[in-house]
Amino acid sequence: MQWCQHRCPVERGSGKKLSNPIASLISVPFQFNHHRGYGPEDGDKATPNIQPVVPIEINEDWNVISRTILPVTWQNEIAGPSGTRFHRANVRGAS
Repeated sequence: MQWCQHRCPVERGSGKKLSNPIASLISVPFQFNHHRGYGPEDGDKATPNIQPVVPIEINEDWNVISRTILPVTWQNEIAGPSGTRFHRANVRGAS
């Protein structure tokens, strides 16, 4: 274990763990999609996706990696004068 400049612990090899898809690290990447000129009224649609990756150890030899995708959608005037809508879409998961 090393210490960074501000006294926070830094593990050796943490760069290798970040690039290893089956390492025991939880990550929460985000993806943002924005569309303009959507529908007949040139509406807008924005969808940020929250995509946590959580490894779950079953035993010494087996891990399950949960990759859930949680889309949150905001849209404005995409079906004519339909107004603004905000909702959490269906959750999709992959293991």
